[in-house]
Amino acid sequence: MTPPTILPRTILHCALPIPQQRLFDYLPPYGASAEHLQPGVRLKVPVGGKRVVIGFLIRISNHSEWTEKLKHAHELLDHSPLWPELLWQTLLWASQYYHHPLGDVLNSALPLKLRKGGDEPLATSGFRATTLGISCDLSVLFRSARQQKALRLLKEHPQGLTVTFLKGAGIDLATLRSLKQKTFVEDIAVPRFASNQPVNDDLAQALLEAPLTLSSQQAVAFNQIFAARDHFHCFCLDGITGSGKTEVYLQLIHALQKDHRQTLVLVPEITLTPQTIRRFRARFRFPIALFHSELSDNEKADTWTQAKLGHARVIIGTRSSVFLPLKNPGLIIIDEEHDSAFKQQEGFFYSARDLALMRAHKEKVPIVLGSATPSLETLHNCQMGKYTHLVLDQRAGGSQQSRYKVIDTRNRVLQFGLSDLIIDKINTTLAAKQQVMVFLNRRGYAPILMCHRCGYHLPCPHCDAKLTVHKKQQQLRCHHCGYQAPLPHQCPQCQHDELQFMGQGTEKLEGHLQALFPGYEVLRFDRDALRNKQHLEQQLLHIDQGHPMLLVGTQMLSKGHHFPKVTLVVIVDADAGLFSLDFRASEHLAQLIIQVGGRAGRADLPGEVWLQTRQPQHPVLIMLLQKGYSAFAQFILQERQSAGLPPYSHLALLRAEAVQDEPVMEFLTQAIAQANTLVQQLFSDQPHRVIIQGPVPAPMARRAGYKRYQVLLQTQQRAALHQLLDKLTPFLESEPRNRRLRWSLDVDPIELY
Repeated sequence: MTPPTILPRTILHCALPIPQQRLFDYLPPYGASAEHLQPGVRLKVPVGGKRVVIGFLIRISNHSEWTEKLKHAHELLDHSPLWPELLWQTLLWASQYYHHPLGDVLNSALPLKLRKGGDEPLATSGFRATTLGISCDLSVLFRSARQQKALRLLKEHPQGLTVTFLKGAGIDLATLRSLKQKTFVEDIAVPRFASNQPVNDDLAQALLEAPLTLSSQQAVAFNQIFAARDHFHCFCLDGITGSGKTEVYLQLIHALQKDHRQTLVLVPEITLTPQTIRRFRARFRFPIALFHSELSDNEKADTWTQAKLGHARVIIGTRSSVFLPLKNPGLIIIDEEHDSAFKQQEGFFYSARDLALMRAHKEKVPIVLGSATPSLETLHNCQMGKYTHLVLDQRAGGSQQSRYKVIDTRNRVLQFGLSDLIIDKINTTLAAKQQVMVFLNRRGYAPILMCHRCGYHLPCPHCDAKLTVHKKQQQLRCHHCGYQAPLPHQCPQCQHDELQFMGQGTEKLEGHLQALFPGYEVLRFDRDALRNKQHLEQQLLHIDQGHPMLLVGTQMLSKGHHFPKVTLVVIVDADAGLFSLDFRASEHLAQLIIQVGGRAGRADLPGEVWLQTRQPQHPVLIMLLQKGYSAFAQFILQERQSAGLPPYSHLALLRAEAVQDEPVMEFLTQAIAQANTLVQQLFSDQPHRVIIQGPVPAPMARRAGYKRYQVLLQTQQRAALHQLLDKLTPFLESEPRNRRLRWSLDVDPIELY
């Protein structure tokens, strides 16, 4: 008698979106097809008692390390992997490099709708032209250019277009509803996998706006990048403000359309770059897809699917866009690559710039890091020959670089924080019907409310920080934890009413400028004054009209805006960052000064940048203003090399916080002891290869009611750091004391806060 065949068990090894590195084992769902059980699909799985979560299948085997009876997964949600193979490999790498739980990494790489177990959208709301709309002459809509544009696009795509793509083409719902009332269009459900082709080949090649003639420097950059279109290479497009980096991007994107290639463009903050988006929309016939936090969950899912299907030829988005699946990737662009907004600062501490580099490497496509002030890490990689350094040191259109002038404010009488020379210069500029930008990187009315009688400063009850005065709202606010309180009328300590506003922020400066220059409009740009993206766009369009006015604001003003009529930039206080404990402070200050100064003189009018400082002889300012950013960067790189700081070493920051000090100190003390033991085991011949510093209080030792401490791990060899973290992270996860606190690991931190 033939013995029965014993079939091997199918074990599903799944990553769950919980703070644990290990995988969880399950049996397949009842009735699931084996061909659909592939790495990268989602499953509903039980955890603990009755809890059900969305997990991700990582691999399949016939063996499990767990001896207890395995549970069956409840449901298979996908019939094929959510991510293309090369992006899947990038995500697995990201989990390993940042030593972050794989389930949480994969969860972060999906729009919320898919995280919750929703299906990939197969259809969405859209519009198409009616028979009347197709036959009508566009001239009947002569009163509305927007309606003409919308109907023209829908006539070119008789199968219909999604609302998401119509919005990407700059067409809002109000315009579409007006056309619907006229019976020129009708709303429909647009299928994605069949008829919704938002771009046909002819339209992909056609341009709405003729490209500009490239300068010799731009042409060299274009040719070198385009020549690398079929393999990985990193280019640093180091172009001064106004040198035409965006035009190079646009012409590269157009050139890639012949092969139906997609371009992913990452920007630091989508709400701060409406002018860039307008330029893209004005150039191309096909819609520009957007991906950022202001979109609804459905809109994000739409863009995610359109990118995956290849319908979205160009996607502009913030750092999370680096996770978007692309059917036919051709180019990745990181605009303003130096910006710290590309680093996620909570949860999964990833760098979108660095992840994009790894993704481009795996996809075998070129990547462009564009900036007028490249990060020191990028410049170091150029020096090492890893990146190609492309320099644009001439402004497009023949405009000249702004001239920088320093005003020593020591022993000088200031009126509302401005010197007499500055006030005279502003008057002269406004009288010439030009615009002035006044920069102060401190929002609110005043940074401190102080009692004149006893000297008491009103602190935040939850942070080691002072409360900022917001006078218009009659509030005190903490800019670190969000705490708010009414503006008091007397001192909480001595009960006297002699309260004074110390220092000034943009709200106070705005009022002073209105008093000094009553005949001119003053617009404030900060997160308090601008309610939303639409409000910002309205203000930018108002500025473009060219009326003489003053613009006052924070670093929001430095984010790539083009103001042709701004000829004078005033930096009220250039000293911030000169004496910070953060070793990156001077780099960030220099980048900010150059970026802000770059807003002046971008058209045919020459520009000037005036800096007020009490440290006119500081070597950072002297080097930056006399020899430029490139020389400054080399100077700081030499300092970093002497001190053994990044990019000449590699860091990881272990943070922990709790309401009380004791559990944090116990946890970090145990972590340090384990790290030292591992260093002796791994590097017995060279135990000095990894330096462990701490535990020490964070620069802000108490934040949002939590006591915060940190440990810094430093080594000159990246591999040694990851060897240590590979062994240390499982210990940290299993350490019982971690249940009494919150802890995180930040690889390649940019802020040692």
